[in-house]
Amino acid sequence: MAMKSTPSPDWESLLKRLTAVAFGWFSDRRCSDDESVLPGTGVSARDLVYSAYLEFLKKEGEYKPKSDEDRFRVIYTIMRRDFIDLVRKGRSHDRTVILDAAIDAEGRSEFENLPSTGDDFASAEAASVARSLYPLTDGEPQLKNLIDAVAMFDCRDRDEQADMLGVTPAEITNMKKKLKYRRATRERIDSSVES
Repeated sequence: MAMKSTPSPDWESLLKRLTAVAFGWFSDRRCSDDESVLPGTGVSARDLVYSAYLEFLKKEGEYKPKSDEDRFRVIYTIMRRDFIDLVRKGRSHDRTVILDAAIDAEGRSEFENLPSTGDDFASAEAASVARSLYPLTDGEPQLKNLIDAVAMFDCRDRDEQADMLGVTPAEITNMKKKLKYRRATRERIDSSVES
């Protein structure tokens, strides 16, 4: 009786799909061509894909993928976590501005024309909510990562958040409950102080 063998991975197709996803993320950060790197990181979309691909290959035995779709999901998750780390690294990067280049021929400052180097939140509302929630994380990186997933990447679906953070959907629910409880506690304390 012959055993059914697993089909060989279609790496070319998988890498094309993953590269398209990475280009989309980089494009959202105003890195519009395949040579662009995230400021302060030196990493391009292709670098991100191949780094995640290599990490997957090193640990493929642990993941035990059964199909190309499983492989895609695992590598996508690795890429997403790496991308979040890159965005954070890029935000903390100090940019050097050469003053001579920032003064035009009439001696006026061109600083108003420089792009904003502020946080990369999906919207002003997301930035406001995130900043109000960050103090509630009490140094727990997973809670901060959840807030970032929503505020920076506009990731609203619980399953998508779980994929991005590498946890189960139930853990996402528990993290949200923890943040909600801490917010309610803070509001009670604030209101009792005001009374």
